[in-house]
Amino acid sequence: MPEPNPSRPHVWLVFGMLLSLCLLRPGSVSAQLLGNEQKCVNTANKNAQKIGDAQGKDISSCIKDGAKGRLGTQTIEECTTSDPKGKVDKAKRKYDEKTNADCMGGSGFISLADNTTAKDAAVEKELDIINMIFTNGVDAASGGVIQESDNKDDSKCQQALVKALYKCQATKWKEYSSCKKNKLKGKGTSPATTAQELQDACLQTDPNSPLSGIPDPKGKIAKKCDLSGEVSRKCPNLNVFPGCASPANAGALSDCLDTIVECKLCQALKTIDGLSLQCDLFDDGLANGSCGCFHDKCVAGAALIPACDPCVTTICALDSFCCETQWDTPCRGAVFDVCGSSDCAPPCEGDPSLTFVGGPGRMACRGLADQSACEGAYHATIDFTAASCFWTGSECRGCGPSNADAGACTNSCEP
Repeated sequence: MPEPNPSRPHVWLVFGMLLSLCLLRPGSVSAQLLGNEQKCVNTANKNAQKIGDAQGKDISSCIKDGAKGRLGTQTIEECTTSDPKGKVDKAKRKYDEKTNADCMGGSGFISLADNTTAKDAAVEKELDIINMIFTNGVDAASGGVIQESDNKDDSKCQQALVKALYKCQATKWKEYSSCKKNKLKGKGTSPATTAQELQDACLQTDPNSPLSGIPDPKGKIAKKCDLSGEVSRKCPNLNVFPGCASPANAGALSDCLDTIVECKLCQALKTIDGLSLQCDLFDDGLANGSCGCFHDKCVAGAALIPACDPCVTTICALDSFCCETQWDTPCRGAVFDVCGSSDCAPPCEGDPSLTFVGGPGRMACRGLADQSACEGAYHATIDFTAASCFWTGSECRGCGPSNADAGACTNSCEP
């Protein structure tokens, strides 16, 4: 900062006053969560975990019953989402009841997901774990759940490991919640004043080391998640899960299964608590696409791994820059043009009834030769905002900044 000019004291006085206002403005400086905010966050996590636990137990039971031929005409996959005892639904209703009561005052710097998103994330985590293990599907004739009548040893192995795996992930979530509760409160440590501080403390003990994982002060995670002993006892054949094909030994199979749990738990917690953790790093310490893309393909940033997403694979085959140098604006724009996907479509907030037709840029509207279709569509602009299409009288064009500023149209996507 330059030295103050004595001849202009009023300027520096005004500057000082503005600086003070900025520093004192509410929200500009993070602080420890208030007691009611801590209660909200802890309640949300505790009850989301209960939803996940109920879903995990259902999946484990369905696999066991399916392997024993007890499901009748119902498939194993149908069983896993049928909530046979109503416990998942009960846990969801409890989540709503508890969070609605405890979160009246908000959650401070923790950006908790809305109730529906949080409940869905808790359920999807459990289902995703099993889908990553049985990559061909639980009911697949090859690579699915093995019937006891076909191979009792391999079937029992699968059942035992699935059950142990869900106990492992439940323990990890419980230890994360315990760590978070203590960090928010400042018990035995300085209290977290930002979401990043909380993440660094409870999802990676060293901010520079994604391998650190969830703190395990009492060794509970180590005890529940080292499945090598269970593998050695129950699995004469190690090659029972397509998602962990041909493991070299019991330890390798245990590590593979643990990586899957880390991935899906990370994604669920990231969604529920609104964190910024890179789950592809968290699961095994490598940006290798093992847990989705390093960052959202709809956002410009570092180069992505081709294997992290089928659309990314296609784009990088056409333009290696996107996966070797940087995932820039043309790369994310290719999600529309190359993959034909609306995954990255910006919302048309002013008129949600409009149909997305692509982008980025106004040329996306040019392909609409019909006035009705044109006036019912919108596109993404170069800067990835939403803009409606409009009919000139003879052709369809996009109402991006150029046309809107020139008075040619009014962007009906603006709220």
